[in-house]
Amino acid sequence: MQKIMMVSKKLVKKILDSPFLITGLGVLIAQSISVVSMPLIAVVSGPKAFGEFNYFLAILAILGVLCTLKIEYSVFSQKKSSNKYHYPVACILVISLGMLAALLLLQFSDWDVLTVSLLLASMFSVFSFDYFIQFHVKNGLFTKNSAMRIFRAVFLLSSVLLLYFAFGLDLQLLLISFLLSHYLSVLICCYAEISKQCTAFYFMRKKLVLMLTILIRAKNTILYLTPAHLLNRYSLGMIILLSGFLENISTIEIAFYALAFKLIISPANIVVVSLSDIIKKYAFDSPKYAIEKYLSFMKINSILLVFFFIALLILPETVIVYFFGNEWLGLKSYLLAVFPYLIGLLLFAPITQIFLVFEKQKLDFYMQIFSSILLTISFLLGAKLSFLLAVFIYSMVYLSTTIVSFIICYSILKSECHK
Repeated sequence: MQKIMMVSKKLVKKILDSPFLITGLGVLIAQSISVVSMPLIAVVSGPKAFGEFNYFLAILAILGVLCTLKIEYSVFSQKKSSNKYHYPVACILVISLGMLAALLLLQFSDWDVLTVSLLLASMFSVFSFDYFIQFHVKNGLFTKNSAMRIFRAVFLLSSVLLLYFAFGLDLQLLLISFLLSHYLSVLICCYAEISKQCTAFYFMRKKLVLMLTILIRAKNTILYLTPAHLLNRYSLGMIILLSGFLENISTIEIAFYALAFKLIISPANIVVVSLSDIIKKYAFDSPKYAIEKYLSFMKINSILLVFFFIALLILPETVIVYFFGNEWLGLKSYLLAVFPYLIGLLLFAPITQIFLVFEKQKLDFYMQIFSSILLTISFLLGAKLSFLLAVFIYSMVYLSTTIVSFIICYSILKSECHK
Protein backbone atom coordinates (compact mmCIF):
# COMPACT_ATOMS: atom_id res chain seq x y z
CA MET A 1 0.00 0.00 0.00
CA GLN A 2 2.82 2.36 0.86
CA LYS A 3 4.48 1.65 -2.50
CA ILE A 4 1.22 2.42 -4.31
CA MET A 5 0.95 5.74 -2.46
CA MET A 6 4.55 6.64 -3.35
CA VAL A 7 3.99 5.79 -7.02
CA SER A 8 0.77 7.84 -7.02
CA LYS A 9 2.53 10.84 -5.49
CA LYS A 10 5.34 10.60 -8.05
CA LEU A 11 2.80 10.37 -10.88
CA VAL A 12 0.86 13.40 -9.62
CA LYS A 13 4.11 15.36 -9.18
CA LYS A 14 5.21 14.42 -12.71
CA ILE A 15 1.91 15.64 -14.16
CA LEU A 16 2.02 18.91 -12.21
CA ASP A 17 5.65 19.55 -13.14
CA SER A 18 5.16 18.88 -16.86
CA PRO A 19 3.57 21.69 -18.91
CA PHE A 20 2.56 19.18 -21.60
CA LEU A 21 0.91 16.74 -19.21
CA ILE A 22 -0.91 19.28 -17.06
CA THR A 23 -2.07 21.23 -20.10
CA GLY A 24 -3.14 18.03 -21.83
CA LEU A 25 -5.11 16.92 -18.77
CA GLY A 26 -6.81 20.30 -18.46
CA VAL A 27 -7.64 20.36 -22.16
CA LEU A 28 -9.04 16.83 -22.03
CA ILE A 29 -11.39 17.67 -19.16
CA ALA A 30 -12.46 21.06 -20.58
CA GLN A 31 -12.96 19.58 -24.04
CA SER A 32 -15.03 16.68 -22.68
CA ILE A 33 -17.33 19.12 -20.91
CA SER A 34 -17.61 21.28 -24.05
CA VAL A 35 -18.47 18.28 -26.23
CA VAL A 36 -21.38 17.54 -23.89
CA SER A 37 -22.46 21.14 -23.22
CA MET A 38 -22.57 22.61 -26.75
CA PRO A 39 -25.13 20.16 -28.18
CA LEU A 40 -27.18 20.52 -25.00
CA ILE A 41 -27.12 24.33 -25.20
CA ALA A 42 -28.10 24.15 -28.89
CA VAL A 43 -31.05 21.86 -28.12
CA VAL A 44 -32.44 23.83 -25.16
CA SER A 45 -32.05 27.21 -26.89
CA GLY A 46 -33.26 26.10 -30.34
CA PRO A 47 -31.80 26.92 -33.78
CA LYS A 48 -33.07 30.55 -33.83
CA ALA A 49 -31.71 31.66 -30.42
CA PHE A 50 -28.52 29.64 -30.93
CA GLY A 51 -27.97 31.31 -34.32
CA GLU A 52 -28.52 34.80 -32.84
CA PHE A 53 -26.16 34.02 -29.95
CA ASN A 54 -23.37 32.98 -32.31
CA TYR A 55 -23.93 36.07 -34.45
CA PHE A 56 -23.37 38.20 -31.34
CA LEU A 57 -20.27 36.18 -30.43
CA ALA A 58 -18.84 36.93 -33.88
CA ILE A 59 -19.47 40.65 -33.27
CA LEU A 60 -17.98 40.30 -29.78
CA ALA A 61 -14.77 38.86 -31.23
CA ILE A 62 -14.30 41.93 -33.45
CA LEU A 63 -15.34 44.35 -30.70
CA GLY A 64 -12.92 42.69 -28.27
CA VAL A 65 -9.93 43.38 -30.49
CA LEU A 66 -10.92 47.01 -31.03
CA CYS A 67 -11.50 47.71 -27.32
CA THR A 68 -8.55 45.77 -25.88
CA LEU A 69 -5.98 46.46 -28.63
CA LYS A 70 -4.81 42.95 -27.60
CA ILE A 71 -2.77 44.58 -24.85
CA GLU A 72 -2.91 41.32 -22.88
CA TYR A 73 -0.27 39.95 -25.27
CA SER A 74 2.09 42.80 -24.40
CA VAL A 75 2.73 41.04 -21.08
CA PHE A 76 5.59 39.28 -22.91
CA SER A 77 7.30 42.59 -23.72
CA GLN A 78 6.99 44.11 -20.23
CA LYS A 79 9.86 44.20 -17.76
CA LYS A 80 9.46 42.43 -14.42
CA SER A 81 9.05 45.76 -12.60
CA SER A 82 6.05 46.66 -14.78
CA ASN A 83 4.31 43.29 -14.55
CA LYS A 84 2.97 43.97 -11.05
CA TYR A 85 0.95 46.94 -12.40
CA HIS A 86 0.15 45.68 -15.88
CA TYR A 87 -3.40 44.32 -15.39
CA PRO A 88 -4.94 47.47 -13.80
CA VAL A 89 -3.34 49.67 -16.47
CA ALA A 90 -4.72 47.37 -19.18
CA CYS A 91 -8.16 47.47 -17.50
CA ILE A 92 -8.22 51.28 -17.58
CA LEU A 93 -7.49 51.22 -21.32
CA VAL A 94 -10.08 48.53 -22.05
CA ILE A 95 -12.83 50.13 -19.93
CA SER A 96 -12.23 53.53 -21.55
CA LEU A 97 -12.43 52.15 -25.09
CA GLY A 98 -15.38 49.95 -24.07
CA MET A 99 -17.38 52.95 -22.87
CA LEU A 100 -16.68 54.74 -26.15
CA ALA A 101 -17.81 51.65 -28.08
CA ALA A 102 -21.01 51.48 -25.98
CA LEU A 103 -21.90 55.08 -26.84
CA LEU A 104 -21.32 54.43 -30.55
CA LEU A 105 -23.42 51.24 -30.50
CA LEU A 106 -26.29 52.95 -28.74
CA GLN A 107 -26.15 55.82 -31.22
CA PHE A 108 -25.83 53.88 -34.48
CA SER A 109 -27.42 50.46 -33.81
CA ASP A 110 -30.96 49.41 -32.89
CA TRP A 111 -29.82 47.43 -29.83
CA ASP A 112 -31.23 48.39 -26.45
CA VAL A 113 -29.17 49.45 -23.42
CA LEU A 114 -29.32 46.00 -21.79
CA THR A 115 -28.01 44.17 -24.88
CA VAL A 116 -25.16 46.66 -25.36
CA SER A 117 -24.28 46.45 -21.65
CA LEU A 118 -24.20 42.64 -21.79
CA LEU A 119 -22.07 42.76 -24.94
CA LEU A 120 -19.51 45.09 -23.32
CA ALA A 121 -19.51 43.11 -20.05
CA SER A 122 -18.89 39.94 -22.05
CA MET A 123 -16.03 41.64 -23.88
CA PHE A 124 -14.36 42.62 -20.61
CA SER A 125 -14.82 39.12 -19.18
CA VAL A 126 -13.08 37.58 -22.21
CA PHE A 127 -10.28 40.16 -21.95
CA SER A 128 -9.66 39.31 -18.28
CA PHE A 129 -9.67 35.60 -19.04
CA ASP A 130 -7.24 35.98 -21.96
CA TYR A 131 -5.00 38.33 -19.99
CA PHE A 132 -4.36 35.83 -17.22
CA ILE A 133 -3.91 32.99 -19.69
CA GLN A 134 -1.00 34.93 -21.21
CA PHE A 135 0.25 36.04 -17.79
CA HIS A 136 0.39 32.41 -16.66
CA VAL A 137 2.12 31.32 -19.88
CA LYS A 138 4.89 33.87 -19.33
CA ASN A 139 5.35 32.72 -15.73
CA GLY A 140 5.03 28.98 -16.48
CA LEU A 141 1.80 28.59 -14.45
CA PHE A 142 0.17 26.05 -16.76
CA THR A 143 -1.77 24.39 -13.92
CA LYS A 144 -3.77 27.59 -13.41
CA ASN A 145 -4.52 27.82 -17.12
CA SER A 146 -5.89 24.29 -17.11
CA ALA A 147 -8.03 25.09 -14.08
CA MET A 148 -9.38 28.26 -15.69
CA ARG A 149 -10.42 26.42 -18.85
CA ILE A 150 -12.13 23.66 -16.85
CA PHE A 151 -13.99 26.13 -14.63
CA ARG A 152 -15.12 28.12 -17.69
CA ALA A 153 -16.59 25.01 -19.32
CA VAL A 154 -18.32 23.93 -16.10
CA PHE A 155 -19.78 27.36 -15.33
CA LEU A 156 -21.06 27.86 -18.89
CA LEU A 157 -23.02 24.61 -18.84
CA SER A 158 -24.32 25.03 -15.28
CA SER A 159 -25.39 28.68 -15.76
CA VAL A 160 -27.19 27.91 -19.04
CA LEU A 161 -29.12 25.04 -17.46
CA LEU A 162 -29.93 27.08 -14.34
CA LEU A 163 -31.26 30.00 -16.35
CA TYR A 164 -33.11 27.67 -18.72
CA PHE A 165 -35.06 25.94 -15.94
CA ALA A 166 -35.66 29.25 -14.14
CA PHE A 167 -36.65 31.55 -17.01
CA GLY A 168 -36.25 29.79 -20.37
CA LEU A 169 -33.51 30.91 -22.75
CA ASP A 170 -33.16 33.90 -25.03
CA LEU A 171 -30.21 35.85 -26.44
CA GLN A 172 -29.69 38.00 -23.35
CA LEU A 173 -29.72 35.04 -20.95
CA LEU A 174 -27.22 33.20 -23.15
CA LEU A 175 -24.94 36.26 -23.00
CA ILE A 176 -25.29 36.35 -19.21
CA SER A 177 -24.25 32.68 -19.02
CA PHE A 178 -21.29 33.40 -21.30
CA LEU A 179 -19.91 36.31 -19.27
CA LEU A 180 -20.51 34.54 -15.93
CA SER A 181 -18.46 31.55 -17.06
CA HIS A 182 -15.48 33.81 -17.77
CA TYR A 183 -15.76 36.08 -14.72
CA LEU A 184 -16.17 33.24 -12.22
CA SER A 185 -13.22 31.24 -13.59
CA VAL A 186 -10.98 34.33 -13.42
CA LEU A 187 -12.05 35.22 -9.88
CA ILE A 188 -11.52 31.70 -8.57
CA CYS A 189 -8.09 31.19 -10.13
CA CYS A 190 -6.68 34.72 -10.21
CA TYR A 191 -8.22 36.69 -7.33
CA ALA A 192 -4.94 36.84 -5.39
CA GLU A 193 -3.00 38.16 -8.39
CA ILE A 194 -5.73 40.70 -9.26
CA SER A 195 -5.77 41.95 -5.66
CA LYS A 196 -1.97 42.16 -5.58
CA GLN A 197 -1.69 44.16 -8.82
CA CYS A 198 -4.59 46.50 -8.05
CA THR A 199 -3.22 47.23 -4.55
CA ALA A 200 0.25 47.93 -5.94
CA PHE A 201 -1.20 50.25 -8.59
CA TYR A 202 -3.36 52.08 -6.02
CA PHE A 203 -0.30 53.01 -3.95
CA MET A 204 1.81 53.85 -6.99
CA ARG A 205 2.49 57.58 -7.10
CA LYS A 206 3.44 58.29 -10.70
CA LYS A 207 0.49 56.51 -12.28
CA LEU A 208 0.47 58.49 -15.52
CA VAL A 209 4.20 57.90 -16.11
CA LEU A 210 3.71 54.19 -15.42
CA MET A 211 0.78 53.95 -17.84
CA LEU A 212 2.73 55.67 -20.59
CA THR A 213 5.75 53.41 -19.98
CA ILE A 214 3.62 50.26 -20.26
CA LEU A 215 1.88 51.52 -23.41
CA ILE A 216 5.22 52.42 -25.03
CA ARG A 217 6.53 48.91 -24.37
CA ALA A 218 3.31 47.55 -25.86
CA LYS A 219 3.85 49.56 -29.07
CA ASN A 220 4.59 46.61 -31.37
CA THR A 221 1.65 44.68 -29.99
CA ILE A 222 -0.76 47.57 -30.54
CA LEU A 223 0.59 48.52 -33.98
CA TYR A 224 0.87 45.04 -35.51
CA LEU A 225 -0.73 42.38 -33.32
CA THR A 226 -3.98 44.32 -32.87
CA PRO A 227 -4.78 44.60 -36.60
CA ALA A 228 -3.53 41.03 -37.11
CA HIS A 229 -5.91 39.74 -34.42
CA LEU A 230 -8.70 41.90 -35.79
CA LEU A 231 -8.27 40.24 -39.17
CA ASN A 232 -7.98 36.85 -37.49
CA ARG A 233 -11.23 37.33 -35.54
CA TYR A 234 -12.90 38.57 -38.70
CA SER A 235 -11.73 35.44 -40.53
CA LEU A 236 -13.02 33.17 -37.75
CA GLY A 237 -16.42 34.84 -37.57
CA MET A 238 -16.55 35.88 -41.21
CA ILE A 239 -19.16 33.33 -42.27
CA ILE A 240 -21.61 34.42 -39.58
CA LEU A 241 -20.87 38.14 -40.03
CA LEU A 242 -21.20 38.16 -43.81
CA SER A 243 -24.22 35.85 -43.74
CA GLY A 244 -26.10 38.53 -41.81
CA PHE A 245 -25.85 40.77 -44.91
CA LEU A 246 -26.76 38.10 -47.51
CA GLU A 247 -30.47 37.74 -48.16
CA ASN A 248 -30.29 34.15 -49.45
CA ILE A 249 -28.89 32.80 -46.14
CA SER A 250 -31.24 32.15 -43.23
CA THR A 251 -30.64 32.22 -39.47
CA ILE A 252 -31.31 28.46 -39.43
CA GLU A 253 -28.41 27.81 -41.85
CA ILE A 254 -26.16 29.97 -39.67
CA ALA A 255 -27.23 27.91 -36.65
CA PHE A 256 -26.31 24.63 -38.41
CA TYR A 257 -22.87 25.96 -39.26
CA ALA A 258 -22.41 27.40 -35.75
CA LEU A 259 -23.29 24.08 -34.09
CA ALA A 260 -20.96 22.12 -36.40
CA PHE A 261 -18.22 24.63 -35.57
CA LYS A 262 -18.90 24.36 -31.83
CA LEU A 263 -18.95 20.57 -31.92
CA ILE A 264 -15.59 19.90 -33.56
CA ILE A 265 -13.71 23.19 -34.10
CA SER A 266 -14.18 24.84 -30.70
CA PRO A 267 -12.93 21.82 -28.68
CA ALA A 268 -10.01 21.45 -31.11
CA ASN A 269 -9.26 25.14 -30.71
CA ILE A 270 -8.81 24.61 -26.96
CA VAL A 271 -6.16 22.00 -27.77
CA VAL A 272 -4.46 24.29 -30.28
CA VAL A 273 -4.40 27.29 -27.92
CA SER A 274 -2.92 25.13 -25.17
CA LEU A 275 -0.25 23.69 -27.46
CA SER A 276 0.52 27.18 -28.76
CA ASP A 277 1.02 28.42 -25.20
CA ILE A 278 3.52 25.65 -24.50
CA ILE A 279 5.35 26.10 -27.80
CA LYS A 280 5.64 29.85 -27.15
CA LYS A 281 7.09 29.16 -23.72
CA TYR A 282 9.68 26.65 -24.99
CA ALA A 283 10.54 28.79 -28.01
CA PHE A 284 11.92 31.39 -25.59
CA ASP A 285 14.36 28.84 -24.14
CA SER A 286 15.01 26.25 -26.82
CA PRO A 287 13.56 26.54 -30.36
CA LYS A 288 14.96 23.09 -31.18
CA TYR A 289 13.09 21.49 -28.30
CA ALA A 290 9.91 23.36 -29.30
CA ILE A 291 10.18 21.90 -32.82
CA GLU A 292 10.67 18.37 -31.49
CA LYS A 293 7.64 18.57 -29.24
CA TYR A 294 5.51 20.16 -31.94
CA LEU A 295 6.33 17.43 -34.48
CA SER A 296 5.51 14.70 -31.97
CA PHE A 297 2.09 16.22 -31.34
CA MET A 298 1.60 16.65 -35.07
CA LYS A 299 2.00 12.89 -35.58
CA ILE A 300 -0.50 12.10 -32.81
CA ASN A 301 -3.04 14.59 -34.17
CA SER A 302 -2.68 13.13 -37.67
CA ILE A 303 -3.64 9.66 -36.43
CA LEU A 304 -6.58 11.05 -34.44
CA LEU A 305 -7.83 12.98 -37.47
CA VAL A 306 -7.86 9.84 -39.63
CA PHE A 307 -9.94 7.91 -37.09
CA PHE A 308 -12.28 10.85 -36.54
CA PHE A 309 -12.88 11.30 -40.28
CA ILE A 310 -13.74 7.62 -40.71
CA ALA A 311 -16.12 7.79 -37.74
CA LEU A 312 -17.77 10.90 -39.19
CA LEU A 313 -18.26 9.26 -42.58
CA ILE A 314 -20.02 6.21 -41.16
CA LEU A 315 -22.07 8.21 -38.64
CA PRO A 316 -25.79 7.64 -39.45
CA GLU A 317 -28.04 10.70 -39.62
CA THR A 318 -30.42 8.90 -37.27
CA VAL A 319 -27.86 9.24 -34.47
CA ILE A 320 -27.82 13.03 -34.91
CA VAL A 321 -31.63 13.13 -34.97
CA TYR A 322 -31.76 10.99 -31.81
CA PHE A 323 -29.52 13.35 -29.82
CA PHE A 324 -30.53 16.71 -31.31
CA GLY A 325 -34.03 16.22 -32.67
CA ASN A 326 -35.54 16.34 -36.17
CA GLU A 327 -34.95 20.09 -36.51
CA TRP A 328 -31.17 19.42 -36.70
CA LEU A 329 -31.41 16.88 -39.55
CA GLY A 330 -28.63 17.65 -42.07
CA LEU A 331 -26.03 18.60 -39.46
CA LYS A 332 -23.67 15.86 -40.69
CA SER A 333 -23.14 17.71 -44.00
CA TYR A 334 -21.92 20.77 -42.11
CA LEU A 335 -19.63 18.64 -39.94
CA LEU A 336 -17.99 17.26 -43.09
CA ALA A 337 -17.82 20.74 -44.65
CA VAL A 338 -15.73 22.14 -41.76
CA PHE A 339 -13.42 19.11 -41.56
CA PRO A 340 -10.66 20.70 -43.75
CA TYR A 341 -10.67 23.57 -41.26
CA LEU A 342 -10.12 21.04 -38.47
CA ILE A 343 -7.09 19.60 -40.31
CA GLY A 344 -5.47 23.03 -40.66
CA LEU A 345 -6.24 23.88 -37.04
CA LEU A 346 -4.87 20.73 -35.41
CA LEU A 347 -1.88 20.04 -37.66
CA PHE A 348 -0.53 23.43 -38.68
CA ALA A 349 -1.99 26.21 -36.51
CA PRO A 350 -0.26 25.49 -33.14
CA ILE A 351 3.11 26.72 -34.38
CA THR A 352 1.76 29.90 -36.01
CA GLN A 353 1.74 31.82 -32.70
CA ILE A 354 5.54 32.12 -32.53
CA PHE A 355 5.44 35.40 -34.51
CA LEU A 356 4.94 37.08 -31.13
CA VAL A 357 7.90 35.34 -29.48
CA PHE A 358 10.46 36.53 -32.04
CA GLU A 359 9.00 40.02 -32.57
CA LYS A 360 7.61 39.14 -36.03
CA GLN A 361 4.23 40.83 -35.51
CA LYS A 362 4.53 42.74 -38.79
CA LEU A 363 4.91 39.49 -40.75
CA ASP A 364 1.92 38.04 -38.90
CA PHE A 365 -0.09 41.12 -39.84
CA TYR A 366 0.70 40.69 -43.53
CA MET A 367 -0.24 37.01 -43.36
CA GLN A 368 -3.59 37.88 -41.77
CA ILE A 369 -4.33 40.39 -44.55
CA PHE A 370 -3.54 37.77 -47.19
CA SER A 371 -5.66 35.14 -45.44
CA SER A 372 -8.64 37.43 -44.80
CA ILE A 373 -8.85 38.56 -48.43
CA LEU A 374 -8.72 35.00 -49.76
CA LEU A 375 -11.28 33.72 -47.23
CA THR A 376 -13.71 36.56 -47.96
CA ILE A 377 -13.54 36.14 -51.73
CA SER A 378 -13.87 32.35 -51.54
CA PHE A 379 -16.89 32.49 -49.21
CA LEU A 380 -18.76 35.12 -51.24
CA LEU A 381 -18.19 33.19 -54.48
CA GLY A 382 -19.38 29.95 -52.89
CA ALA A 383 -22.41 31.65 -51.30
CA LYS A 384 -23.75 32.48 -54.77
CA LEU A 385 -24.36 28.75 -55.28
CA SER A 386 -25.17 27.48 -51.77
CA PHE A 387 -24.31 28.23 -48.15
CA LEU A 388 -23.04 24.68 -47.52
CA LEU A 389 -20.67 24.88 -50.51
CA ALA A 390 -19.44 28.27 -49.28
CA VAL A 391 -18.61 26.74 -45.89
CA PHE A 392 -16.63 23.93 -47.53
CA ILE A 393 -14.66 26.29 -49.81
CA TYR A 394 -13.94 28.54 -46.82
CA SER A 395 -12.56 25.54 -44.91
CA MET A 396 -10.32 24.49 -47.79
CA VAL A 397 -8.90 28.00 -48.20
CA TYR A 398 -8.28 28.20 -44.42
CA LEU A 399 -6.34 24.92 -44.63
CA SER A 400 -4.23 26.28 -47.50
CA THR A 401 -3.38 29.61 -45.83
CA THR A 402 -2.57 27.87 -42.53
CA ILE A 403 -0.09 25.63 -44.32
CA VAL A 404 1.62 28.74 -45.72
CA SER A 405 1.83 30.27 -42.20
CA PHE A 406 3.16 26.96 -40.88
CA ILE A 407 5.97 26.91 -43.44
CA ILE A 408 6.99 30.48 -42.52
CA CYS A 409 6.89 29.87 -38.75
CA TYR A 410 8.74 26.56 -39.03
CA SER A 411 11.46 28.33 -41.03
CA ILE A 412 11.72 31.01 -38.33
CA LEU A 413 12.14 28.38 -35.62
CA LYS A 414 14.75 26.50 -37.66
CA SER A 415 16.74 29.68 -38.21
CA GLU A 416 16.60 30.44 -34.47
CA CYS A 417 18.07 27.00 -33.78
CA HIS A 418 21.30 28.00 -35.56
CA LYS A 419 21.79 31.22 -33.58
